[in-house]
Amino acid sequence: MKSITAIVAVFALFAFGAQMASAQSVSIPYWGANPPILSCTGNYDPQNPPQAGPTRPCTSLCDLIFTARNVVYFAITLTLFAIAPAMFLWGGFLMVVSGGSAERFGKGRKVLVNTAIGVALALGAFVIVATLLWAAGARLGVGGVGWPDIQCPIQ
Repeated sequence: MKSITAIVAVFALFAFGAQMASAQSVSIPYWGANPPILSCTGNYDPQNPPQAGPTRPCTSLCDLIFTARNVVYFAITLTLFAIAPAMFLWGGFLMVVSGGSAERFGKGRKVLVNTAIGVALALGAFVIVATLLWAAGARLGVGGVGWPDIQCPIQ
């Protein structure tokens, strides 16, 4: 029971952290609607200048950085808001319907622990990748106003 309380506390901490990250203008949850996951179409015609809008052609490294950022945001959104809650529910369900079987209760507990570890790894990976994207943007002259919002003056 003590370890289940610890698992719930860790999950609550990460949920609170995700809410704080959301409050700091991080685009989470991001479902790929606006802006689209691909920040450009990839069709570049030198005869026609790039058009403004979300489906403009790829013209610079900024487009690659924006697309990478959008893919990372979409993956972390799926992990935190779709996969992890489903796995927490599944682990809890296994524990509730164990019927007194220590083996089945342990299996549900293992699902909960592994899900908590997975959430921690996903958030850690998000921090690492977002920091690398910010550093790459700053190094390439793309700029980095705030972590992890990347501003791109090259159009």
